[in-house]
Amino acid sequence: MKILFDGRVCCDHFTGVGRYAFGLVRHLAPAFPEIQFTVAWNPRLPNSRFDWDLVRCMGNVTLMPCAGSGVRLLDPLPLHSIARRIRPDLLQAPYFTSAVLSPVRSVVTIHDVTPFTVGQDRWRHAAARWGIRTAARSAAFVITPTEAVRTQVIDRFAVDPARIVSIPEGVEPLPEGRLPDPALAASPYVLFVGVHKPHKNLTGLLDAMALAFPEGQARLVLAGPCSTFTARLRRRAAALGMDGRVVFTGPLDDSQLGALYRGASALALVSFEEGFGLPLAEAMSMRVPVVASDLPVLREVCGEAALYADPRSPSSIALALAEALARRNGAAARLDHGSRRAAALSWPALAPRYAVCYANAGNA
Repeated sequence: MKILFDGRVCCDHFTGVGRYAFGLVRHLAPAFPEIQFTVAWNPRLPNSRFDWDLVRCMGNVTLMPCAGSGVRLLDPLPLHSIARRIRPDLLQAPYFTSAVLSPVRSVVTIHDVTPFTVGQDRWRHAAARWGIRTAARSAAFVITPTEAVRTQVIDRFAVDPARIVSIPEGVEPLPEGRLPDPALAASPYVLFVGVHKPHKNLTGLLDAMALAFPEGQARLVLAGPCSTFTARLRRRAAALGMDGRVVFTGPLDDSQLGALYRGASALALVSFEEGFGLPLAEAMSMRVPVVASDLPVLREVCGEAALYADPRSPSSIALALAEALARRNGAAARLDHGSRRAAALSWPALAPRYAVCYANAGNA
């Protein structure tokens, strides 16, 4: 079997999706030595996190330069041109755009249905809604990271349950490194990892930090690339009198991110909508207390490891944050539970589960 894998999302623009795609392609090849993987990648895209030499050295992997990144709806065209030329048995799309109008059978990962549930940029989300709907209905097989998202995709797009499966995202150990700012080691901090977008509820997290720690007992570190939404967050922090207590790191390499996780007093993910919540799994793997939105998808990922809060209530989030930093009321049991859940999310254990996708897509 020959599979064309879209690795263009392994770049700095895609935070969680990029990490998912790179972990997947690294472990699919050894899990399926009988399959020949052609991995499309764009060496011109900014990439501070992923070492392609780890993939290039594999005997059943060929890297093939490809324009585009998967951000725009026209980006599939260069990928589809490669598909017509090499004629793979399947196209594996770790992000929905790659599978839109694919000329060959495709296996697509749909991470979430956020554009359908959270109102933000009207026109951008209209394009995303069309792309997700088209990919879900036309792909030979669909993967979601959780059962919660699988149910949403089936219900919203009338996808046959027989051709969609949930496979969690894998967690890999992050390397040891130094904090991006050594001064962070001087006091406790709550960590957020991800993009600055409205559905991540970062304004609610700022409000909760002001309520939970009015005397500045802990700082908030927002780890990840800034966006057009960042200016609004800076203004909100200033209005709350938190100017010196909120750190915007910008892009980080994996060693810096690993150091931030290991030094954090808690990890907070209080989004209005999520598909998996990879930072929660990464934090659990390093025995960092986690605070999460009380959403079915995040309960599926964290189980009893998290302190849950109503994302629409800053006071609810504040109570959970204060409890996390106090480390009482079953804190040790939550950390133990989180370690066990994260251990089950290793890529070597998860990659073989993609066999069902290839078998079903091949028979579609």
